[in-house]
Amino acid sequence: MLTTPNLSLESVASPKRSGVAPLSRIASSEAREELAELINAVAWSGTRIILQRHGKNVVALVSMDDLKKLGVRLPKNIPIWPETTTRRES
Repeated sequence: MLTTPNLSLESVASPKRSGVAPLSRIASSEAREELAELINAVAWSGTRIILQRHGKNVVALVSMDDLKKLGVRLPKNIPIWPETTTRRES
């Protein structure tokens, strides 16, 4: 289990043994309270984090490097999130 002072992530892979980035999961309710720490873990250590709702995997937090490895090409002007959701609802 990966542990930081305020956060406990259940680890499902060990980077030292498997040669891949660590993979952990956390409930979305706990992730809300620990978002800054999760972002740092993903950005600086390469940890990949799965957020769960009611025990089901719903979202993955991955680094920008991982996103590039997946072949995702980001547009130059990405809208700010509330603007994106407002436009869809209109």
